[in-house]
Amino acid sequence: MIQTLPIASFLPPILGAKMSTDTLIMAGAMLTMVVTMITFTNWKLGVKTAFVMVLFEGAIRKWVVPGAQELAYFIKDIVIIGAYLRFFFFPDPSLKEWRLRMPVGMIAMLCAMVSLSSLNPNIGSSILAVYGLKIYMFYLPLAFILPFLFKDKDDLLQNVFWYAMLATPICLLGVAQYAMPGDNFLNVMAQGGEGTGMGWSGSKIRVTGTFSYISGHATFLTVFFAIHLALLMNELKKWQWVCLICNLPLLAGNALMNGSRTSVVLIAFIGAGFGLMSMVYRIGTKGNAIVKIGVVGAVMAMGVSYYFGEAKEQFKTRVDNAGDSIYSRTVGMPLESIHLGLDAGGVFGYGIGMTHPALERLRSVLGIPVPKAKPPVFDTEIGQVMAELGLIGWVCWYALRTIFFFLTIGALRLAEPGPLRALIVASIMIQLPHLLMGIVLNHTANFLVFGFVGVSMIPYLQYATQTKIGHRLSLPRVWGGDEKPDVPAPGYSGVRGSRVPRTR
Repeated sequence: MIQTLPIASFLPPILGAKMSTDTLIMAGAMLTMVVTMITFTNWKLGVKTAFVMVLFEGAIRKWVVPGAQELAYFIKDIVIIGAYLRFFFFPDPSLKEWRLRMPVGMIAMLCAMVSLSSLNPNIGSSILAVYGLKIYMFYLPLAFILPFLFKDKDDLLQNVFWYAMLATPICLLGVAQYAMPGDNFLNVMAQGGEGTGMGWSGSKIRVTGTFSYISGHATFLTVFFAIHLALLMNELKKWQWVCLICNLPLLAGNALMNGSRTSVVLIAFIGAGFGLMSMVYRIGTKGNAIVKIGVVGAVMAMGVSYYFGEAKEQFKTRVDNAGDSIYSRTVGMPLESIHLGLDAGGVFGYGIGMTHPALERLRSVLGIPVPKAKPPVFDTEIGQVMAELGLIGWVCWYALRTIFFFLTIGALRLAEPGPLRALIVASIMIQLPHLLMGIVLNHTANFLVFGFVGVSMIPYLQYATQTKIGHRLSLPRVWGGDEKPDVPAPGYSGVRGSRVPRTR
């Protein structure tokens, strides 16, 4: 039986008990109103807070308000609503001379085509249709907001470094979870019940850190490894270098204790990707990138051997007992699921979001009848999207994702060596595998993928009056360009808003 938190007796009874539907709706409405007003006045604070909340939302669901998990699940979304409203509908005139040179029209058209799936009559509810749109596209606007968030490369480096440091307490929590039995309160899952084991009798528990489930923790590990590697490519203060290096064995150890083979493979993939990119481009500002990657690999290997030997053996046993291969997971299963998804969903599919587990809960709470046709569930998201959206929606969704990926590659050529270029490389390494992996069911991945797409779009930011068809892009000097504009760059102190960037 799951042990209760020691602090549970000090919390109000409503937090430990299951909240009624009416109470949840009322509490959610009040929280949304208050938080939206706060983040509306300071949209940058709202965005940065949401980036932190996506890492700790699971901890709130598991330990702080276990009786109101539905409300806690939306906390990060509530935080960012005010920022969206301010940025897109009430922009600050002081930044009207700035724009992003991106194919906004094409992106909007593809989003509209995907959104047509919300009109599928099989969904049976406008509320569920809106929720389906949410799980696909709610974080996509981050791609347009993030370029305006930082005032210069030093501000970017400082913010990303402190964000990377959040890995320390999360990874230490993972170490504590691994040391505890499955029925300890540290290992409770978001929906109750003890944590998942490695898959055989006597195995250790698979850690989840501050996340609701294993998948969110695995995404965190790969994304934060990419962030750490990007930061280490640049000139840092000695204490910053030490902090980042000390986190590397913790990230590697947590990947083993998490038990997800995908996260371990992706860490190796990201390291190799940085190495290959450094042969073509100069990524950072100081030192040889290949040497640094070698140092990173050595530190992680020694740390795992010395501190996480048991986890290494447990993970090896899990791999040996898996019964599949990297090829089957990355090629065979996706191709098969696409074929089965097309057979099941046809041209128009079952409706957006119809395979999401939360929809059954929403139907039960709101008294919505079951759908006329229940879609099949696949192990890979690429087939699930096919079943939900149908062939037309599937093509548009992955065309949208592919456009952002190639925009990121284009941004790599525009950025000069430094923190921005290194983070763009990290974004490429994050986006590429997630074209096959899940971001619809895995909201942590959805948020972080589109968030880093936004960071990668900074090189497309330019002074509006300098934009002429056929002219080379010219970045503000604060981002490494040659020309200094006559107006403040986005994000300078005193600027609280922005406007939707125009494009040609």
